[in-house]
Amino acid sequence: MKRTNKFLHAPWSRLFLVVPLVAAIVSSQAAQKVQKQTQSAERAESKAVERAKYQINLKLDFDLRSYAGSEEVRWINRGDRPTAALYFHLYSNVRVGQPPPAPGSNSAALVVSEADEPRIEVTEVRSAADNEQLTFVVDEQGTTLRVNLREAVAPGGSAKVLINFKGSVPEIDAEETSITTHVIKQV
Repeated sequence: MKRTNKFLHAPWSRLFLVVPLVAAIVSSQAAQKVQKQTQSAERAESKAVERAKYQINLKLDFDLRSYAGSEEVRWINRGDRPTAALYFHLYSNVRVGQPPPAPGSNSAALVVSEADEPRIEVTEVRSAADNEQLTFVVDEQGTTLRVNLREAVAPGGSAKVLINFKGSVPEIDAEETSITTHVIKQV
């Protein structure tokens, strides 16, 4: 006796095979379209996102343990308001655990202690666009540089400044370069 499956021969049964196949093809095409749109949006966004740029030129004098240089900075205003001042941190001037000198303190002792510390001094700031000097101020601790721009930079806009600087590096004793000294100073 031959058994036949009446379910497979019914005309509507083919729909159960065709409908999932069509749905799979349509969803695959939709997924590919969304992926292409996402990739093109990411490419457009990566082109649109501009980054700050820094170019540093440095001259070292090993005999005098000093350096001089310039830095061209292209800054982009990522805020939602215009700004006319840029701030830079002068990390080599940070003195961990040392409060700023009190007014009227012994300046000779201050000079000796400063000679033993690395130091950076900003000598000039100019607009890279027109080479005009810009006013700048370093805070009392010598750790923050404020550059006043001639015009406010709109959100999404950019400014280029050229900062000239010089500095010194203290002489390091051999015992200060050991791994033990390094670890102790870090703790």
